[in-house]
Amino acid sequence: MIKGKNIGSTLFITFWNICLDNLPQGQFSHRTITTDEARRMIREAEDRVVCVSNDDLCAPYKTKEAGRYSELCKLLTNTYDILISFNDFIHGDTILPLQCVEIKDGNRLMVINCHYSMPEIRDRDLISHIVADSVTFHIIETVDGAVTEEFKKDIANSIKRYDSTLEKLAR
Repeated sequence: MIKGKNIGSTLFITFWNICLDNLPQGQFSHRTITTDEARRMIREAEDRVVCVSNDDLCAPYKTKEAGRYSELCKLLTNTYDILISFNDFIHGDTILPLQCVEIKDGNRLMVINCHYSMPEIRDRDLISHIVADSVTFHIIETVDGAVTEEFKKDIANSIKRYDSTLEKLAR
């Protein structure tokens, strides 16, 4: 299992899934962040970003899953200016399994989620596409006695967004 202490403060990125293997004993924070915050976090992490997958995207029987990853990568790049490519999930000739990642020692897990349109039938196949404005970004991180300044800043920004949303709804 890859542990934060061995590879520094890493931002792991996955699509859609999280598993219990990612969470050692302890307390965790789960929060959603804006697209701008996600873009900033990825850019700041640069060479400490590691993309992981719950699916073996290199397996010949996982072409549908590989296609979904590729579609979300293209959408992130073209619509949100978040530079994640399908190849970022490939390490040599394999993938790094999501189950091998443990969130501790400053590491974070960004889970990128989205929704799909209702399928349409084309040539006897059901085809659905990502709804572009359904993409959400989730951060999972450890919370211990020492709360970092970055964590405080992220929480303050989340509260501001929440207050702003309440104000808009009240109008």
